Amino acid sequence: NDSTTLQKSRSLAFNASAAADANDRSGSFLTDVIASLWSHMNTAISAEVKATVEPMFKEMLPGPLKSMHFTKCSLGDVPLRLDNCIVHECKTNLVGKEYVQIEIDVVWDGQCDIELKADYIGRLGVKHLKLSGRMSFLLQPVMDTIPVVGAVQYGFVNPPQLE
Repeated sequence: NDSTTLQKSRSLAFNASAAADANDRSGSFLTDVIASLWSHMNTAISAEVKATVEPMFKEMLPGPLKSMHFTKCSLGDVPLRLDNCIVHECKTNLVGKEYVQIEIDVVWDGQCDIELKADYIGRLGVKHLKLSGRMSFLLQPVMDTIPVVGAVQYGFVNPPQLE
């Protein structure tokens, strides 16, 4: 029957399409989410960088460099891109807690506006920064209650490349 054959064909085409989508590692969905949130992420990340790095300047740098601080810190309008996303199946760690690991390539070729100032030295700035590296996200513990994941740990697998 042609009608039955057509239904089976549609079903197979749909299933093949779903399988192709399930194996899509491009990260384009997450890149689109980040692009939508970029202005907020820019503000949050810039504030976090400033709050984290300025105390390090005071603690670790010698003499007049201790006064170094940000006068501008913006990541600009170009959002980062994500690619080659791999989600590892749920596993159990050494203490018996389940976790999910996600690995993804992060690339950012940003037109930033970062400026630092130090007493007796003056200002220095960065207008373009390129970052690339592989990040790992560890979602654990996995739970049977909302929010399903207790915490998210993240970091670069290796130090990212900066240009």
